[in-house]
Amino acid sequence: SPVRAANPALSAPRAAAARRTTTPVLAATAPPTPLTQLASRLWSWGWLNWWVQGALSVVGAVLLLFANSVSSASVSAPALAGRALALAACATSFASTFWQWGYTRLAVRIRRRPERWTAASAASNAARALYV
Repeated sequence: SPVRAANPALSAPRAAAARRTTTPVLAATAPPTPLTQLASRLWSWGWLNWWVQGALSVVGAVLLLFANSVSSASVSAPALAGRALALAACATSFASTFWQWGYTRLAVRIRRRPERWTAASAASNAARALYV
């Protein structure tokens, strides 16, 4: 309209809105703190270990199942002991898989409420999670 063209105050908001929508604004990101780095590494390593350990556990369990299905009806004592140890190893492997999942949960807790954590408390909690 001629009134808006003549009055720059009325057309300024529209021009500012056009600039906002066409020019991307890059938000300045703060450098990562040791706490966010710890959470990021716990998350990454936790998921990587979870997938690797889970895949190896499933492969071991399938091989044990196959060995039990193709064997003869009478099993010698050493073969039975070997299968019992293999079953214990599979159980330990599955327990370790869920242990690895705990690292990702710890990372989520650190990321969700960073004001609750100090770098020292997060590091000690992560160190405690590494040990049984």
